[in-house]
Amino acid sequence: MSYSQPTSEEPRRPRRRAPRRVVNYYVRIAGYATFGILGAFLVWSFVLKVLHPYQLSFTVGKEIRAAKADLQKQNARNAVLASRLAYLQTPEGAETEARRAGFARPGEQVYLIRTASPEPPATGAKEKP
Repeated sequence: MSYSQPTSEEPRRPRRRAPRRVVNYYVRIAGYATFGILGAFLVWSFVLKVLHPYQLSFTVGKEIRAAKADLQKQNARNAVLASRLAYLQTPEGAETEARRAGFARPGEQVYLIRTASPEPPATGAKEKP
């Protein structure tokens, strides 16, 4: 083996790389982690910004459906009250309501029938004979 310049026939020895510094490795990993977290935050912010109008639309739609259901209930209640008012404006309805309130026609005698009240519950004290 000669110590001369290698000829084209002899293979070149690969150059030896400088040893890596451990500090550079950790700094690089920290940089990747920082950029990864920052990137994830930016993507998340973008997704929220894009989805916000759809979420708002869903919420408003839900409120509209609830308001329509409430309106239907109120309309049904108004219909019941309107029919009751129409009945009470007739002579039969007025008489029925007056009798329910305790009124009587001139010359009529009103008899009140009281129902028997239930017996009071026992107190638990024994009676003396």
